[in-house]
Amino acid sequence: MHMFLPARMCRLDCVIADGKKEELMNALHSMGITQVEHLGDRTLQKISLERDEPLDKVADVSNLLVRIRKIIDILAVFEARAEKNILADMLGVDYTDKKKVKDMNYEETIKAVGKLLDGHEDEITGLSDDIQKLSTTISGLSEKLKTYSLYENVKEKIDDFGESNYLYCVLGSVPAANLENIRTKLDSELKKDYSLESQLSEGRAIISVAVKKRQREKLDAVLRECGFDGLRMGGSGRVSDIIDSLESGLKEYRKEEKEKRQKLKSIFEKSYKDFLVIEEILHLQMEKAEIFINCGKTSKTTVIRLWAQKKDADEVEKTIKKITEGKCIIEREEELEEAPIILQNPRIAKPFEGLTKMFGLPKYNEIDPTFFIAPTFCIFFGFMLTDTIYGIALIIAGIFTLRTMGKRSDNAAAAGYIMIGCGISAIFFGVLTGSYLGDFFAKSIFGVLPNDMALWLDPMFGSNAMTVLMLTCAIGFMHIMFGHFLGIYDNLRRKDRKTAIFEHAAWYVFIGGVVLAALPMAGMLPQTYTYVGGVLGVVGLLMLVKGLGFMAFIDLIGLVGNTLSYARILAMALTTAGIAMSFNFLAGMAYQIPYIGILVGAAVFIFGHVINILINSLGAFVHSLRLQYVEHFGAYYSGGGTAFKPFREKRIHTIVER
Repeated sequence: MHMFLPARMCRLDCVIADGKKEELMNALHSMGITQVEHLGDRTLQKISLERDEPLDKVADVSNLLVRIRKIIDILAVFEARAEKNILADMLGVDYTDKKKVKDMNYEETIKAVGKLLDGHEDEITGLSDDIQKLSTTISGLSEKLKTYSLYENVKEKIDDFGESNYLYCVLGSVPAANLENIRTKLDSELKKDYSLESQLSEGRAIISVAVKKRQREKLDAVLRECGFDGLRMGGSGRVSDIIDSLESGLKEYRKEEKEKRQKLKSIFEKSYKDFLVIEEILHLQMEKAEIFINCGKTSKTTVIRLWAQKKDADEVEKTIKKITEGKCIIEREEELEEAPIILQNPRIAKPFEGLTKMFGLPKYNEIDPTFFIAPTFCIFFGFMLTDTIYGIALIIAGIFTLRTMGKRSDNAAAAGYIMIGCGISAIFFGVLTGSYLGDFFAKSIFGVLPNDMALWLDPMFGSNAMTVLMLTCAIGFMHIMFGHFLGIYDNLRRKDRKTAIFEHAAWYVFIGGVVLAALPMAGMLPQTYTYVGGVLGVVGLLMLVKGLGFMAFIDLIGLVGNTLSYARILAMALTTAGIAMSFNFLAGMAYQIPYIGILVGAAVFIFGHVINILINSLGAFVHSLRLQYVEHFGAYYSGGGTAFKPFREKRIHTIVER
């Protein structure tokens, strides 16, 4: 294994007979150790190839997928989805129970799909259509019932309203506030030659008005001005009879809809999982049939570009030659800059790969920083949390995560290991600083100060904060300079001596000169060394200017700022301890309350420390990560690599019986 580098990759450009391409892709899909690269249009033009096409079976598979997914959408309304907590959602924890299936080829898959569809498709779609029609009918009847309910107390028949030989009668509603306005206007326009009856219902005035036929236009004009909403529904008889009829109809329709939903739910309970399983198997067939759009072709051959790890390349070649019976051309290239990235780290650093990926994968020939950020991330986190009991709580949370979500998600397992590592660090610094739930153990149990329990010192005591500040800045400076050391190593390895010397080693010359010039002033070296240090400092500065140009002066200021940025470690440590002490104090005050003091004090104590752990753990995570990404990575790491995407089965609902 190349030290601190992504996995070594090979590119295999293969030319095979067109008749063997499907069998080869099926084999590669099962192996799951290669990436099929998409050949760009320019690449195809350069080597005079056309783009290949999906297999003919794609149309059939696509049609079946549409039908299957339509049924899944219909049945999914009955699915009781398990609510995930925020952490589980972030970590991609999969709670799906996988069904064991045999490894089916295309013909077996199509046969299984057909059998499932023949048994259920017509019934499910028929029930769905019926339910949709019933739902529409019920919605319409409910709207009618709502409207007629306003007129429930009207005694006249619906047939009595409208235009007759001599009269014009209307029934409708207006805002209750407009009722008197209507009376006034009708008195003015019709000289009381009309009949108006009214009653209030749900904030509106229900009115029926009768006028002589020739007065119709005047009545309509007045009603329009007053916001009249006429009853437009059809029907005959009294409103109460119509309402009874509507309610009876709604009851029957709802009963029928419920029965059909129950039938559909019964099918869901028996067959929904089968549809999810067959959809997944069919999707895998689609993947294998569509992959050829990544490839090039001639009239009789297919050109495939594959990526594989160097350690797997021989196995891939052997498979290609076996399937093509040796009738193939394979061109193998190694150490290409554009190779996709697979991180390879020791087991102890593996969980921290996610932190590197959050920033960006390394380029192929760039150093992978995961191994180096693993210990420093935990150290900074623990220093910021700085409490023994909080550290123990974090370890317990990490173990719980491993034994629950960690069994279903690699990301969750990684998070569990990181929590354990950070918890151990927090315990270490908690013991050094005498922090056990802040000052609770020291004051309330042992009757001493936290500084008396500290193996080193309590940063909250006296002027100790200044000592810790100097230490954190010194640690930060070494962390940054270690980044430049990695920059020297990485660039020398790539034979880029200019960058190694003038952008990284120059910092050591400059800093060494400054320190050498300063030591005589502190009486630690003879005065002669001041001049030697001055010369080294100037030489280092000139080297930086040669490597970085004017930016060298900006980076000098940046070095000071970045070093001081590590003071956030002290700030977070003081914040955690300060909040813990505050809740201890509040709990002590609550304890003095008569009768209920014990309960109130315990509630304040527990709640306060839980909140403190959660908030400051989040803060420690964010700030520790920032020190890696900004201050440390800024010295040597840029990222920008592309992840390796293996051509293989991704199963959620199924697991193959081998």
